[in-house]
Amino acid sequence: MSGSAIGVLAAMDEEVRRLREGLADARVERTGRRDYLHGVIAGHPVVVAFSRWGKSAAAATATTMIERFGIDRLIFTGVAGAADPVLGIGDVVVASSLVHHDLDARPIIRRFEVPLLDIVEIPTDPELRRLAREAGEAV
Repeated sequence: MSGSAIGVLAAMDEEVRRLREGLADARVERTGRRDYLHGVIAGHPVVVAFSRWGKSAAAATATTMIERFGIDRLIFTGVAGAADPVLGIGDVVVASSLVHHDLDARPIIRRFEVPLLDIVEIPTDPELRRLAREAGEAV
């Protein structure tokens, strides 16, 4: 991984508070009505923020992290519904790919297809998946 910061978006304030507990050299920068926590976790520079609710708010927060703070990796930690009844509260799920579930421009393009990319599944970063699995197993 490069020396650039890793962005961590959290879906709830409680998650940001929990991440802040493990943040070394923490400082806060406020921009766009959001607080961005800068610091170090496990030797990696990070920028942590509460994404706010909804895809548009999360996209705006992620864009600020990329454009203003120069993150080159993004991890979203947060809440999600479980389709598999085996999963329980607090289980860690690490995705190998993602689908934009409410993207439907049929009949122009296939359901879930990302326009101009010709893909339905968006692959996640293998190195971040490995790190996420290791972190989940360590808890």
